[in-house]
Amino acid sequence: MSTYKWKELTARLGKLLSPKTPPIAMKFYQSREDMKDVPKVRYSQKKHAFCQFIGQARYLGWSVGVYPENITIDYCKTINGLFPVDERFTKGKIVEGVWHADAENAISHHAAINIAPRQYEGVIMTPLSSEKLDEPD
Repeated sequence: MSTYKWKELTARLGKLLSPKTPPIAMKFYQSREDMKDVPKVRYSQKKHAFCQFIGQARYLGWSVGVYPENITIDYCKTINGLFPVDERFTKGKIVEGVWHADAENAISHHAAINIAPRQYEGVIMTPLSSEKLDEPD
């Protein structure tokens, strides 16, 4: 059981900041089996960008379970610890010509960000007020 009352904190946050959408909670799992303990989660049958799954939780209020094979972009999988850091990432090839014009800029970008170590088998995203995730990340 969580030490926080997320529903209450979310309501207070809403009054103080008036966000356009409610905050979401995310929890990363090392085991797919552990994800099954969370009630009423939609597991995608399709592939999307990682941020699109966040949008489903944020704008639609869904609880969404995602596995690495559901995420279309290896870059997003890598920085979130769902895919190993490989040479395409370290050499900047994964985003060269997409977000950065050349490998040099891509390499410096990757060096500047925090990357979660490859250890997760999935993630669940849900509105924070749902209180479905015990101690969200």
